[in-house]
Amino acid sequence: MAVSYIKYPEPRSLIWMSGAGIQYYKIDLSPNRFDKEDVLTENTFRSHTDKGLPVAIGLSEFHYLLLYDTGFEARSLINWKHVQYESLRTTSDSGTFSAIIADPMDPTKFFCHSKQHIIRFKTHKEDRNVWKLYMGLKKFEEAEKYAGNDQAKLFEIASAEGDYYFELGDKYVLNAAQSYAESHRSFEEIALKFIKESTPAALMTFLKTKLQSLANSNNPTQICMLVVWIVEIYLSEIFNLENQQNTADDDMDSVQEVRLDLREFLKTDFVIRNIKKNKPIVKVIQEMMGSYGDTSDMIFFANLMDDIEKVIMHHIHDQQYSSALETLRQSRDPELFYKYSQTLMKYIPRDTVNVLEQFGRSLDPKKLLPSFIHCKTAEQREQAVRYLQYVVFNCKCKDEAIHNFLLSLFVQQEDESELLNFLLKTDANVDKKYALRLCSEHRKWKACCHIYTKMGLYEEAVKLALTKLANVFEAEKTAIEAQNYCSSDQQEMIKKTLADDSPSRGRGRQGY
Repeated sequence: MAVSYIKYPEPRSLIWMSGAGIQYYKIDLSPNRFDKEDVLTENTFRSHTDKGLPVAIGLSEFHYLLLYDTGFEARSLINWKHVQYESLRTTSDSGTFSAIIADPMDPTKFFCHSKQHIIRFKTHKEDRNVWKLYMGLKKFEEAEKYAGNDQAKLFEIASAEGDYYFELGDKYVLNAAQSYAESHRSFEEIALKFIKESTPAALMTFLKTKLQSLANSNNPTQICMLVVWIVEIYLSEIFNLENQQNTADDDMDSVQEVRLDLREFLKTDFVIRNIKKNKPIVKVIQEMMGSYGDTSDMIFFANLMDDIEKVIMHHIHDQQYSSALETLRQSRDPELFYKYSQTLMKYIPRDTVNVLEQFGRSLDPKKLLPSFIHCKTAEQREQAVRYLQYVVFNCKCKDEAIHNFLLSLFVQQEDESELLNFLLKTDANVDKKYALRLCSEHRKWKACCHIYTKMGLYEEAVKLALTKLANVFEAEKTAIEAQNYCSSDQQEMIKKTLADDSPSRGRGRQGY
């Protein structure tokens, strides 16, 4: 009997030889087994080989040594196969060797002796091929353990493990994908394997694991390619589930589950970091989602990529104008306000103006004018007036274009009071010639009188008051106001105009 102590303070295995064969055990002296009678595990029996009955047996960490009369044979404890044979005859009178003994101070050393000789030998790097032996026995965890940090060995083990699981069939195809991804087998070879077998779940596992292995690499092209492929598989699965004839609740749950997985994948930091800066790839994914008609995921992805405009466009396309406005509000991007306010004013003018007012001076009202030019309904014009009054009176906007446009909206109102009130407060910022022409076209004579007065054309103002308004009091009021600004000749002309008109009106020129 021989006992192995290699690397341990207590025995870990033993082997003995009988006429029938060789019996091998591993010894487990851990506390949870020590109280039990049986501390021997992994009982293995092997018959003698055709070399006959050995005269002695020895045990190292990975091999057992069979001593014969003229030499010894080393056989593996892993696969029980022959490893090496060494002749021990050195001279014709070496004698017959009868024992093999391990050195108690160094179990890697052994002594063989006959009556005439003692020979010492030592095992050297006997674990160098252990990983390969375990790999051949499909014991991949043990193989990885003895491969250490040797990447070449680990890649070979992963490749063999992938082949093993792949050959087992559909039940283990995901395990195969996981292993293949950790090997250095050709990416195209493995991908085609799964495509040929029509196993999208396995292909997905392979691609994801491969993607994870690139986390610390500087290979953005391959990373983006993998992301696009993974997204396409998700979208295809969602599309197929949604278009199945069976629309049971279980199917809908499956759609939501796959969609949730897709979104969890897209929002991982690694994915976002690598594709957000790659605009062409972002566009490819968006177009791919569009081709599958997956609007909800397209919006989700656009938000992840901070592509707010894409989100707004989709909301508008789906006639979800309130959602578009809310997205616009959250973006706080003035350029997007200038671009989409016209559409929103058409459908939800009141809500749009509410949001525009929230941003106050941060928006340039002049750039928003196109949003108000095409206002056709009464509500649209009312809200346009409301916003422009806000920027004029609250934000103190002095821009002439804003004032002129607001005036153009006021002249369309039947009641002239708001127009007059506006002119009284903002004369200096209105193009008076433009205002006069506009008011004349819309027959806003009181406003015309006011504008004439502000332009210093008092005689014209008086004539207009008498001819268009048929209002001597208005004419007299204008004449009184003119006293401080007109020359004596102009005053005489105004008096004459009032005098000529007074008899026909039956009114007096009081106060002048």
